[in-house]
Amino acid sequence: MTAARITATPGVGEGGLTILSQVEPQFSFLSPNLLFGTKQSSDTDRPVVRKFDFNTGVYADILDLASIASVANDTYSRSLSSSAVAPEKLSILFGGAQQDLDYLVAVFQVGPPVTNLAVLDSLASTITRGGVTRSTNIGLGFNLHHAWIDLSGRYVMLYPANGSFAGVLPYFIWDLTTDLIAKVTRFSGGHDAVGYGRQVNQDCCTVTGYDGAQWQARELNTPATTSDLVSPGSPQEVFIADHISWNNAQPGTLAPVLSSLYRYDPADNSTPWRAWDDEIVAIQTNAAATAATVWRFAQHRSDISADDNPNGLYFWYFPRATISPNGKWALFTSNWEKSLGATVGSDMEPGGLHRNDVFMVDLTTPPVPTVALATPTVDGGGVVGFTVVNGPANATDWVGLFPSGASDTGYVAWTYLNGTKTAPPSGIANATLSLPVPRTPGTYTVRWFAANGFTRLATSADVTVTGPPPPTVTLTTTTVAGGGTLDFSVSNGPANTTDWVGLFPTTASDTGYVAWAYLNGTKSPPASGMANATVSLPVPRTPGTYSVRWFAANGFTRLATSDDVTVTGPPPPTVTVPTTTVAGGGAVGFTVSNGPANTTDWVALFPSTAPDSGYVAWAYLNGTKTAPASGMASATLSLPVPRTPGTYNVRWFAANGFTRLATSVDITVTAPPPPTVTLTTTTVAAGGTINFTVSNGPANATDWVGLFPGTAPDSGFVSWIYLNGTKTPPASGMASATLTFTAPQTPGTYNVRWFAANGFTRIATSADVTVTAP
Repeated sequence: MTAARITATPGVGEGGLTILSQVEPQFSFLSPNLLFGTKQSSDTDRPVVRKFDFNTGVYADILDLASIASVANDTYSRSLSSSAVAPEKLSILFGGAQQDLDYLVAVFQVGPPVTNLAVLDSLASTITRGGVTRSTNIGLGFNLHHAWIDLSGRYVMLYPANGSFAGVLPYFIWDLTTDLIAKVTRFSGGHDAVGYGRQVNQDCCTVTGYDGAQWQARELNTPATTSDLVSPGSPQEVFIADHISWNNAQPGTLAPVLSSLYRYDPADNSTPWRAWDDEIVAIQTNAAATAATVWRFAQHRSDISADDNPNGLYFWYFPRATISPNGKWALFTSNWEKSLGATVGSDMEPGGLHRNDVFMVDLTTPPVPTVALATPTVDGGGVVGFTVVNGPANATDWVGLFPSGASDTGYVAWTYLNGTKTAPPSGIANATLSLPVPRTPGTYTVRWFAANGFTRLATSADVTVTGPPPPTVTLTTTTVAGGGTLDFSVSNGPANTTDWVGLFPTTASDTGYVAWAYLNGTKSPPASGMANATVSLPVPRTPGTYSVRWFAANGFTRLATSDDVTVTGPPPPTVTVPTTTVAGGGAVGFTVSNGPANTTDWVALFPSTAPDSGYVAWAYLNGTKTAPASGMASATLSLPVPRTPGTYNVRWFAANGFTRLATSVDITVTAPPPPTVTLTTTTVAAGGTINFTVSNGPANATDWVGLFPGTAPDSGFVSWIYLNGTKTPPASGMASATLTFTAPQTPGTYNVRWFAANGFTRIATSADVTVTAP
């Protein structure tokens, strides 16, 4: 990594870009060229959130905080933070004249435009969202020292100002999905860091004995449940604190947390120096405390004693290590044991006379890229498996298979690290891959190159390619019923995209196939060649001896032939009914099997003595009156049964004709149950609702019901509807329905009458319903 000044003075190399922000700026986790900060408005000197784009060098305003809350002039903002998932959210603290007097927290999606804005008022104990202000679920009533949003964008941490509570300060968690706030008192001390719905803070102890170098981990949705991160060292140490950074937290796994520890209170701290003291360390977060690893990276060498009081501390001398989101770098501040020179101008304070600088630690030592073969010997025409690790993770890094003595342009197969010839959207440092091996025996290597070029990253050991085994066609069975399907496997082919297989009578010429397919089982060739495949072909209904033959590249160069397969006579077609008695107006279910699989084979229901043209209902084998795209040898179907009692059967015919394939046993159709109109109540107040059900009707689309005075003629209805509850008939008839009428205002006795097919043939009449005065 090379550091350089941005917009340095030409020819001098000094100077550089100055970022203007009233608040400590915050880099975007999602757009690495964006930096969020604030300015003060020119008219009222109140804070405005804005962003700086390193690509363009331009600032752009995001949100004037005075536009969302009433704040005094000459006030500032603090604690700007951002989420690390889309949509990106910002959280900012403001409202007070100085630190620890703030009381407003705004959270919003950056946009543009700004959306999902919520403002918490910790003094008023309210949350305003969408223009509506509601009280918080628990009372707050305090000023805020600090607030920030977790990386998931769901939780905002709220830290009361000192003096708000007696003893150890609690903190509060605001869940943005529910706007509920939880108070945390369990091990709530120390500096902390938040990841994706998790928090780590320096406090002790869930299980271990007390030690200052202990941390608590918790889920933010269950903050009362904690766990220790480490087993503390020995001897016990009390006067030690830290600052924590967890910018490298990941949404799907627990990454280490970075801590910069410092001993304090030298007058009382007589504990011998231990590992981790005054060091930059990383702590494992996904292991039990007894098994956690602590990585020691550097001594920060910052002398935190105040210059005007050797037993006092100077705040700005504290080391503050910050880890990069990718976990590879750490920045920290240090006065390097007060050896960097004096502070100047406004930076000079009585307690801090020495300069702090920023230092960088490389947390990783990149291992060497390697290519490891899965096996040193591969059959020609097969594939060689291998693993690449520790690459530079350029999106266009690639690997190729080469004859061992070939130049770097002489590959015989290649791929990007996602296993395709289309580069992945982001770089891959490690991958497990395979490449096709040529059929030509010899010695080959896998070579790994960077960024679509020929800068070689690594080379595998030699892989020996042996002569390929011969192509074969292997049957799963040597006997198949006519009209069925023959399954088989082909192996060790040349992997041309248009290699194909066919089923032949044993004595037929190579052009005499009765069925064929490419190795993907279709008549469209696959996108890439296949050396091995499992395929099936339809078998003709004609008995005899057949074989499968495999040919190369859309031609008749035969690669292999199967053993003979005997095709026996097919079983006869059948129509099977599960029940032989059906109520009139219902449906009869049945199964057809062993048909010739013509697309237009059809079935129909007949009175048993009717001729083959006398059907009462029919369908193709897909259950509709539109023929299926391909023939069906078997199917499970149903047909509607007429309301007329009698004896019927199902007949199966071939190819839109009357060549009968099979006939079911007789089916007895019994008389249907009588139509009924059933009221749910016999008394209804005028203007109320009369609920009723009609059942067992003839299912004409225009069957209708009407509400009548009890003595009125059939033309004297006061209201009517079709069985779909409207005055527009349904698309298809309905045998049953649940319906309503509004009771008339005139008290009296009424009934519901059911009529057939837009006429006055009465189907059924309800009992009387009495309409009472309203």
